Amino acid sequence: MTRRLALLSGAPRVSTKESAEAGGARQHLLGTISGFRANGWEVSTYIVGDKVPEQWLKGNFERNLAASGSRRLAADIIRMCLAAIHSGLAVGQMRSPEWVYERCGAFQLMGYLFQRRGIPWILETNYLMFEELTTDRKSVALAFLVRRIEEFAYRKCDILVAVSDELKRAIVQKLPIPPEKIVVVPNAADTEVFNPDTVTPRRLFGADVFVIGFQGSMYEWAGLENLLRAVAALRRNHLGVAAVLLGDGHERTRLESLAADLGIAEYVVFPGFVPRHCVPEYIAGFDLCYSGQLDLKRNAMYLSPLKLYDYMAMGKPVIAARFVDAITLTKDGETGYLFTPDNLGDLIETATRAYAERHNLSQLGAAARAAILAHHSWASRIRDFIPVAEQMLAERPARNSVPSE
Repeated sequence: MTRRLALLSGAPRVSTKESAEAGGARQHLLGTISGFRANGWEVSTYIVGDKVPEQWLKGNFERNLAASGSRRLAADIIRMCLAAIHSGLAVGQMRSPEWVYERCGAFQLMGYLFQRRGIPWILETNYLMFEELTTDRKSVALAFLVRRIEEFAYRKCDILVAVSDELKRAIVQKLPIPPEKIVVVPNAADTEVFNPDTVTPRRLFGADVFVIGFQGSMYEWAGLENLLRAVAALRRNHLGVAAVLLGDGHERTRLESLAADLGIAEYVVFPGFVPRHCVPEYIAGFDLCYSGQLDLKRNAMYLSPLKLYDYMAMGKPVIAARFVDAITLTKDGETGYLFTPDNLGDLIETATRAYAERHNLSQLGAAARAAILAHHSWASRIRDFIPVAEQMLAERPARNSVPSE
């Protein structure tokens, strides 16, 4: 008998549409869907971001919210109204799923109504919302309510999925959630979309220029200031290095100004946001791919950077801050290079080493893609998760002894 999954997402900016600016969330949703389907499940979806007006998904939405408290408050009210409307609609439209799998969103409890009807509720979280949305993103006004609803959802769901061991530890430390309720499922790669054999590289500098590339959201924790300073240092050492920073975010304007101040503006390109289907061709035009998270003592340590998987799936070596996901994925000198987080000197030294070994980078990239194909596809992630979830659900009467509110 075919098993049925209902996949839910209530965040209005998270969408599977190509126009969605929240590209990482889009890719994660599609990856989860494809992973369950690859393992024989029938997946039906209720994704609020696919139902809202197109203009909500793009533009400088988060920067506009960060600049205005009244806009943040209005956005919070809209989120809560959408949650009330769509939770009921989702229950009415799904046909008896075996499990509900929900991507956590601010003010969202869509799976709770299914759980009250006897359907197991699996909730996936990618970060502590009450921290990130009020610090790095500054996109909510009612922070106390975000935290209260987030904590309620974590306590009530049957299984809480976290994308890293560090996030699991942060949840247990900062919220009263028992660790045995949380299962860690790291990010993975869509190896068909991110396939170097199916795209033509989009190279923004000449073949003789060594391009270090980044794709993703430009927040402080991404460590992009260090990347620009490293490029400036390498160029002062007469190395033919340039950078391409693909994406958008709060830091973009400041980074553009910094590149000019460092005298490297002509060697740094900011293409801005591009549709997700175009991202692989940009990555294919990079020589080395950057993932330089900082430890801001809030959330960077527990991120599972999806970009690492994308880079490596595209057959590109990475230069990555030495956090858990990078250490797990990257063999230094074999599939990429690791440097000490937030250590500009080590980043410069590591980038110099990569430049000196640039004629061998295609071999490192091939090894990187082979590692992704063998162990880090969405199909393999979900295949490993299903039996763990089955066991946890079987044990839940004994396990779910969390005090009620």
